[in-house]
Amino acid sequence: MFVHVIVASCIVTCVLAGCTPNPCLNGGTCVDVPSSEDVRCICAPGWDGPVCSTHFRYLGCYMNQMQRVLPVRYPDSTSNSPLECASRCRSYRFAGVENSNECFCGNVQPVVSKPESECNAVCPGESTKKCGGVWRVSVYSNRAPMYRGCYVDTIPRVLPTQKTPNSPTNTPLECASRCIGFAFSGVEASGECFCGTVLPTVLKPDSECNYACPGNSALKCGGWLRISVYSN
Repeated sequence: MFVHVIVASCIVTCVLAGCTPNPCLNGGTCVDVPSSEDVRCICAPGWDGPVCSTHFRYLGCYMNQMQRVLPVRYPDSTSNSPLECASRCRSYRFAGVENSNECFCGNVQPVVSKPESECNAVCPGESTKKCGGVWRVSVYSNRAPMYRGCYVDTIPRVLPTQKTPNSPTNTPLECASRCIGFAFSGVEASGECFCGTVLPTVLKPDSECNYACPGNSALKCGGWLRISVYSN
């Protein structure tokens, strides 16, 4: 039996033995392909690849300049896409696609963001995606958020910006994607997601962050007034 995963508009295929056990990692959903014996992985937000094992987060549209904001440039590609560029940039923290066929890499996130409408060039290898624009680079993170520990939360909140009060798909990675632009993200009481710029100070044992994440029950999403904190 084969498993397919949709990577944007293309389908990647590999040999697997069906949906039992689930071959899709990190909260991915395995589904049967109609009228065939094949199955397909639908990846959770922030994951990509044939079995959802590749960290991949869109960070936004940024201004580029002559001294490139992501300084490493790969040769232009007629099959350029966010995932292809991220694969080429696998040794770097960030990947960026620009002007349709350009791919850049770097370890420092650009700072001057622009409206999404200015990243309007179609990707030649993935026509449903945008690959930057003229001096505009669509930037992606090649890294998962880094776990910093289980902390005491308070009122007012130690991470003051709340993004979701009760998300049915909450995970650390989903929350980190909601907290783009913040230094830290935190998940709490299963479904809650908070963002902030200052790391909390009162550290607790990981055993006190014991609530399962609704988007991936294998992961923990804080507890009662306990917040699992990640660096973005």
